[in-house]
Amino acid sequence: MMIVYFVTDRKRQESNMDFTSEGGLQILFRGTFGQKWRNSFGNHGNEKLDTSNYIVHNVEGGYLNRVYRLCSKNDQSQSVFIKHAPPFIKCLGYDQPLGEERLHTEFLALRKFQQAVPGSVPDVYFHDEETKCVVMEDLRNYEVMGSQLSQGCLDIVLVRRLASVVAKLHRNTHVATTSSSEFTTMLETFRNEEMVALNADMTFDLSNPANRCSPELEGPACSIRKDPEIVANIQSLHLVFLQRKECLTHGDLHLGSVMVNESSVKLIDAEFAFMGPAASDVGHILSNFIFSYAAHTLYPKEENSSIDHLLREATQETVDVYFDEAKEFLSEDALATLVSQTAGFTGCHIIKWIIGIAEARDLLDKPQAELMCLSIGARLVKEYNMIRSTQDLLRCIFDT
Repeated sequence: MMIVYFVTDRKRQESNMDFTSEGGLQILFRGTFGQKWRNSFGNHGNEKLDTSNYIVHNVEGGYLNRVYRLCSKNDQSQSVFIKHAPPFIKCLGYDQPLGEERLHTEFLALRKFQQAVPGSVPDVYFHDEETKCVVMEDLRNYEVMGSQLSQGCLDIVLVRRLASVVAKLHRNTHVATTSSSEFTTMLETFRNEEMVALNADMTFDLSNPANRCSPELEGPACSIRKDPEIVANIQSLHLVFLQRKECLTHGDLHLGSVMVNESSVKLIDAEFAFMGPAASDVGHILSNFIFSYAAHTLYPKEENSSIDHLLREATQETVDVYFDEAKEFLSEDALATLVSQTAGFTGCHIIKWIIGIAEARDLLDKPQAELMCLSIGARLVKEYNMIRSTQDLLRCIFDT
């Protein structure tokens, strides 16, 4: 399905609004945004809506949306996060239009995640259709799990928590555990067709002209793109991705979408959320651990570092914790199918990040690690139909 949007002059003007300026902040607080702000946080006189009481900072990062931190001038520890959807992909500009409905979907998804697994996401205060903004809890005392991992920091307790949160999210929104009416409502609410199509194009299209790879990988990349078995299996997994509506999934669960502190894990950036295959979320997490494992194994930052062993343990713990939960509500055959599809999607995500549109930052300027990951990804895709147990899955990852 191709969905086409046009960015009108009016939308260009609206999308250029700078919330960090005094004028932009005043515009933000007018209309429905101001009303919802008052309803969410109360209004002591006019203080809460007086823009002179606030300061707004840009927050770096993010490919799709603009993100701001709004703070009280009197106490900057009092803050909220504002996410704004321009009518295009932020990092590409007006030439890549993208529907603004994605932020409403994220708002609804985060609310549903919170209901399914309390504490698993930041508190979400409100969505404003007029300004295309979502206001949520500011996780300023948290760090991005992927950034920690790049620096060689990994807490196995938090790895287990992440696996448990995702397992419970899938379980509590699964077709096997929810009522027919609740599941039907989720199917209607989380179609998210445009974002699903964008995600699928990035993940399963080996012939996309925007695909790229390191010069050292041009030969292996060409071989993979021409391998009939890999091409056929990726096409099969593409169909699973689009057609298997089994639970509410995050849709883009790399470790940049995971925030952690000393004891807590929270999922963010749910604009790709949809009713789909649980295995794709699990595959995203595993692929990120595999990238770091290869990088730290072949390009260690310190002599005698144990991070590669921790990453191997993190991969095994993710598999064990997640599938132990899945065993409690899935049949033996359904569990084997979930393991098999997890292997396949892990392979697809690896290939996407190595020789597709995306870019694995952990592997920049590390061609041997890229090659190691690409070999693992190709093997997982080729053999996924034969991988029916967690032991087979882990063996395929680490015995490549």
